[in-house]
Amino acid sequence: MPEIVYNGNKEEGSVGNMEKKAVRAERETDSHGKRILYDIFAHTHTDFEDRVRPHTHTYFEIILIEEGVGVDTCGDAPIYAVAGDVVFIAPNAIHNLYHAPEFGKYSSIVVKFSPQFLYPLDATQSDIDSLFTAPCFKLPVNLFRKESAEAAQLGEMIRGIYRERSEKQLGYELALRAKLSELYLFLVRLLARAPEVSAPTVERLTDDSVMKLKAALSYMEQNYTYNISMQEVAEQVGMDYYQFSRFFRRMTNKRFNEYLSELRLSRAKKMLLTDDKTVSEVAMECGFDYLSYFSDKFKKLYGIAPQDFRKKYRGKE
Repeated sequence: MPEIVYNGNKEEGSVGNMEKKAVRAERETDSHGKRILYDIFAHTHTDFEDRVRPHTHTYFEIILIEEGVGVDTCGDAPIYAVAGDVVFIAPNAIHNLYHAPEFGKYSSIVVKFSPQFLYPLDATQSDIDSLFTAPCFKLPVNLFRKESAEAAQLGEMIRGIYRERSEKQLGYELALRAKLSELYLFLVRLLARAPEVSAPTVERLTDDSVMKLKAALSYMEQNYTYNISMQEVAEQVGMDYYQFSRFFRRMTNKRFNEYLSELRLSRAKKMLLTDDKTVSEVAMECGFDYLSYFSDKFKKLYGIAPQDFRKKYRGKE
């Protein structure tokens, strides 16, 4: 197993530099407002001027250190990644990996991608379980030491992905999907909490089922701030209440209210980090009518009260 270093999620201990700098949400769209599905590049630094602020994003980020030392100070203890090490940053993890100039020149290969780039046109139940349903990683930031077999395997994958992106030969994005799918599955199988296994379905998963699931999730994403009901979403996809209830549970391994609550809480978590609204205002804007209910649900999911979460990671009430 790789050496996995915990970062940025303890409730006890010092918060280091986190109280001194606000956490920002990294921009994930281009100048036209279109979502960026992947970004693959090589980095070379020779000075300290590009030190990174603590930030978060919803996509996967994997960094191969090729020269020098990278440091992340968002956790209770700094992470030092040296040449040959690989750092995996899970979606929504707070991090600020940057070049440590005292160790000389620094270079790395960075792979960022959204699982949406990997979505197939015709999905199977396996796709629904492993790709459409977001994985829950045990740790926010993971360090694979260069001596480990996992670091060697990841390094080979990352270099192959970078070559494909740089050369842009015929069908390069098809190749990128294949290589990023392999990388995604490697990380999920190794590091994510084991998902609840889906009960076998009698009927075949049809294109219509996939389209209805996409439509339901999209509607929930666009309207989670309102008091939407399962009946409302069921009507949007042309199903009755009980049919949709069974369908949604089978496709996502979650009850409708559970999925909606987690969606709202994930948006609230981001707002607490990046917005100056009060905790009460955040709760209301994310679809929670009562602050006490929001606080209870937030603490149950994240292990910390929302006001304490904001104070810890932004240094303010």
